[in-house]
Amino acid sequence: MLPRRRSTCSGRAPEPLGIELVVVSNAELNAAPLGDRVFGALVQTPDEAGRVHDLRAFIARAKQAGVLVAVGTDLLSLALLTPPGEMGADVVYGNSQRFGVPLGYGGPHAAFFATLEKHVRQAPGRIIGVSIDAHGNTGLPHVAADARAAHPPREGDLEHLHRAGAAREHRRRSTPVYHGPKGLTAIASRCTPTRSSSSTSSGSSGSSQLNDVYFDTPRFEVPGGAQAVGQILKSALKSKINLGYRRDGTIHVALDETTDAADIAAIVLAFAAGVRRRRGGGRPVARESAEARPRLSQEPWSAPRPS
Repeated sequence: MLPRRRSTCSGRAPEPLGIELVVVSNAELNAAPLGDRVFGALVQTPDEAGRVHDLRAFIARAKQAGVLVAVGTDLLSLALLTPPGEMGADVVYGNSQRFGVPLGYGGPHAAFFATLEKHVRQAPGRIIGVSIDAHGNTGLPHVAADARAAHPPREGDLEHLHRAGAAREHRRRSTPVYHGPKGLTAIASRCTPTRSSSSTSSGSSGSSQLNDVYFDTPRFEVPGGAQAVGQILKSALKSKINLGYRRDGTIHVALDETTDAADIAAIVLAFAAGVRRRRGGGRPVARESAEARPRLSQEPWSAPRPS
């Protein structure tokens, strides 16, 4: 799971709930023991390193052992990837910021939570989904996100914060309605070409792309160790680019549908700065290979989305 979610579970599960947490790596997931004391599993795809995982075998094994599985995921990636629910997950959750809401210095952003019908009564809060009205028509219930706005704000209160949160939530809801399945698939697909050019271009600068399958976050191993990573950091900051510098010495690059050729060229030059420093000189040259990695639609566990 993501580090922040692991931290939350570590702080709340042992005390006062008395739940023992056992953390295993993704590589050990399919071999993880599911004994009598295991009742649930939290997994993430794409994970914190950007890797996409095929969870079907693990979920099938968990169901045989009577273990419930909750999967954290990237909502936009599900426009291209097979949703965890179709893999058999009991719960799917995550963040909906990518549906038309700016990052806003980290949020907060609306979450999403989906579960099987048999678990609905155990879920906290209210579950919003397709329903049937009094006339027998199919409809999508609406919960007023700005209910607090009905009360006149008083001097010094925080009513404007509630209003701002409601506006952000309305925008998040409107994005899938406006774009529809085809539009969301097109937005998600725009991450794919830049993903390929980033992988091949950074490879030409001496870096190795490590993630076999990913949605929009490639991860690179940089020759030269910490010194090269330091030079990449300086070069990227000069171009106003934030990269993900990991404890294992690798670097991940988060792309999205707004990433263009100029952004990719700047990223490649930042990586080339680390290689140039290691080699002792030379001008870095950004090159893009015509050979692209396979698109996600060709991966064995991806499925075409409905039109």
